[in-house]
Amino acid sequence: MKNSERSQLVVRHMSQFLLRDSQLTTADAQAVIGQLIRQTVDGHIAINLDQLPELGSGDDTTRISNLREALLKSHIVGSPGDYTPVVLDNSNRLYFYRYWQYEDEVARALREKAVELDDDIDLQKLKAGLDRLFPDIEAAGQRTAAAITALRRLTVVSGGPGTGKTTAVVRILSLLLEMKPELKIAVAAPTGKAAARASAAMIHAGSETEISAELRQRLPGTASTLHRLLGYRAGKNTFNQDNPLPYDVVVIDEASMVGVSMMARLLSALRKNCRLILLGDKDQLSSVEPGSVLGDICNNAAGYSSGFAGILGKLGIETKTRPMTQALQDCVAPLTHSFRFAQGGGIGQLASAIRDGDSDRALEILNDPAMPDVRLHECASIRQTHEALSPSLLAAFADYFSVIKSAGDFATVDFATIINAFDKFRLLCAHREGLAGVDGLNVLAEKVLAENGLADPAEPWYVGRPVMVTKNDYGLKLFNGDIGITELDSDDVPLVWFDRQGAASAFLTPRLPLHETVYAMTVHKSQGSEFDEVAFVLPDKSSELLGRELLYTAVTRARSSVAIYGSAQVLRQAIARQQQRGSGLAEKLQLVAEPGQGQGNLF
Repeated sequence: MKNSERSQLVVRHMSQFLLRDSQLTTADAQAVIGQLIRQTVDGHIAINLDQLPELGSGDDTTRISNLREALLKSHIVGSPGDYTPVVLDNSNRLYFYRYWQYEDEVARALREKAVELDDDIDLQKLKAGLDRLFPDIEAAGQRTAAAITALRRLTVVSGGPGTGKTTAVVRILSLLLEMKPELKIAVAAPTGKAAARASAAMIHAGSETEISAELRQRLPGTASTLHRLLGYRAGKNTFNQDNPLPYDVVVIDEASMVGVSMMARLLSALRKNCRLILLGDKDQLSSVEPGSVLGDICNNAAGYSSGFAGILGKLGIETKTRPMTQALQDCVAPLTHSFRFAQGGGIGQLASAIRDGDSDRALEILNDPAMPDVRLHECASIRQTHEALSPSLLAAFADYFSVIKSAGDFATVDFATIINAFDKFRLLCAHREGLAGVDGLNVLAEKVLAENGLADPAEPWYVGRPVMVTKNDYGLKLFNGDIGITELDSDDVPLVWFDRQGAASAFLTPRLPLHETVYAMTVHKSQGSEFDEVAFVLPDKSSELLGRELLYTAVTRARSSVAIYGSAQVLRQAIARQQQRGSGLAEKLQLVAEPGQGQGNLF
């Protein structure tokens, strides 16, 4: 069954279940519940009645009033604090109860942590540490992030790729350890792949940071998944409000991938005096799970209050000030200077144009001969896309299979060289199904390989076949997003090798958790990864999934070059589409939310 068909089935069955005895008296009210189910499946936390003009009649005030009355007459819809499957708040937002509760818990916890200050800080000592660790003008944003972390219990560091988020956090942690050597620190990320990348990046950044060997030893050496951090077992977390995590500092990398339910669980498991550092890129795709927590946190949070700006000024940090309108305003540190992309390079400029919704500028960059690192291959059909893409696939994968051939026995070589060869190039797309999706592009890649004698896809397990794990297996320590490479042993038994932070491990194929061939992957699956070269395939027509955030995420996976295949019209439509998820979190971080009661999950 296709994902789209599965989603439609979920919506239909949930609608039938909820509406069966709902006592909803109007067709419009019933339609609203159906819309809520569809939007929640698509990642929204809530829907707003104000934004459903097709439902109801009369002027807006009358229409909304009638809808509210019809909904609240039903026993399945209640007000905030009522124990009903659906909640309708005073801002005309409709939620499933558990997502209203998650959002309410997140807002409350973030507001509480945002006002917590560390009064036990020597500003002169802090300034000396900042001067030593962040001497360059390009690191001004990192310096601000470090100061916020030292002074507050909550820091949100948002920046694009190459802005030095990991380098900043290693130096920040070093600074904290200098001032408080007894601190216990944990680092985590939403997925196993992201955790592995965070571990490698922190080790690399730590080796390049001028700190003592003793301090380097005290820095966390590995990152875990959020599930593992919270001790997830048999559907429950070991660490929670009643049994908090034993850490003084918790760092979450790739925070844009954290949904509202996971964020609620994390916040409830933190000790009151624990520092929380969220790292991510607010402009990337939101989490697969419902919610857009990082984006909501950073919404309208530019500039610092005059009081906090004065404290930062004493630390040699000049900042913009504005009236305090958002609870987390003094906790957000944006990083804007890219250390990765050349000042006049195409990737950085293209990413900025997409982020700003400027399709004219994006196409100008893609067609500029002076920017050879980005290009658009205009294709009027999927058939043309396949024809234009095939030579690039052959060139990229011929290099990879050459490394495979020269490696011989995987057990006797540095497996990192094989994984690195595969990670030089990645084929990305928006959808799983169809000729322009993962399924069709994997078939195309294997067809190109077969036609050129590089692989024999007629065999299910051929040497060099790359596979990606799609379900966590904590027993095997294989996680969603992990990529392995196939080898045949001396008895022609297929083995799949995975790199585990420098140590390779092989698994018999029957032992693998759910997996799939991975010459191509969705942009969602690529989050937290980087490649030298990226080819991104546009579908032949626009879709709700294909938007500005997805394009931005695809482009920023590349270190050296980006090639986009498809039509300029579809590209323009994607850049114009901003995918803002329905949520009340941003408002709750600006206004004091009405009291609610946490009575557990009903739905």
